[in-house]
Amino acid sequence: MTQSEINKLHKSIAVDFKIVVRKTELWELSYCYQILHDIKMFMLFNYLETVSIIIHSNNNAPLKAKKYLIDYTSRIQDDRPGNIDWEDGEGQSLSVVLTHTAEYNRLSMDKKNAFQIDHLKIAWSPTNIDTNFSHLSGALSKIYTATSAGINRVDFN
Repeated sequence: MTQSEINKLHKSIAVDFKIVVRKTELWELSYCYQILHDIKMFMLFNYLETVSIIIHSNNNAPLKAKKYLIDYTSRIQDDRPGNIDWEDGEGQSLSVVLTHTAEYNRLSMDKKNAFQIDHLKIAWSPTNIDTNFSHLSGALSKIYTATSAGINRVDFN
């Protein structure tokens, strides 16, 4: 993926994330920008397979989620970001789960730590959140496209 393709695709994710933050008021916008910075770094190094943003209920169960599936095939359709139906007071917390590529997973712990120190703003850690969201209904809602790459956004409700 080229730098311009990454920039275009990242912008689509960024717009959606900022809408979520403004509507739910569950994060400070500055924290959202840190997350978006790190997502872009993972994309630049081809270390990112999926990104999920999740709104949780008061018992920490996912209420809704948006999952971004990063793909490297040419596409025709290119949707605009948006159509976020999450509102203030709907959930108790937000979280983001990143799924890494095999390339990232093959890195030694030393190289992963160096990447963290050199490029990331947040100390990411493993999670046990199931990003299949099997208790929610998922549907492809948006297709974001750059020349030789794209992102499918699946909305879970």
